[in-house]
Amino acid sequence: MAQAFLNASPSQVGWLDRLTAERIRLLGAKLRLFQVPIVPSPDTTRADFVAAEANFVGYASVVLVWAAIGVDTDGGYVAYSQAAVFTATDGTMGNSILGAWLEDSTGNLVEYWNFPAPINMTMALSQITAIAALREPMPDQLQILF
Repeated sequence: MAQAFLNASPSQVGWLDRLTAERIRLLGAKLRLFQVPIVPSPDTTRADFVAAEANFVGYASVVLVWAAIGVDTDGGYVAYSQAAVFTATDGTMGNSILGAWLEDSTGNLVEYWNFPAPINMTMALSQITAIAALREPMPDQLQILF
């Protein structure tokens, strides 16, 4: 007897339903930054991220607000967050930021993003701006400006 495992191919309605549910689940979600020396992997826990959380002067996590769901350029669905702005108010306690993580309103780790290179937050008014995108069927994204 033969056996096969098949991946589902959801319909457009399925994509929209999943993104709608995810957007609702992530009401009140927070975007947080992590610094060196952590190098996260899929086995990294929320506690590991918290231990490596940014602590430059002026840092605070940002509660994300999701826009209405729209259609992305690739034909999938997307919901963007507002711009989350992280600003160092002085350079007395600088950090080298390696990435960001998203947690839901109850503190559960949802996903994380490694930046392509560390971003130094070592001078007053250093800034990182991030916009998260919940996407279906494509992977979620984080756009950063620094």
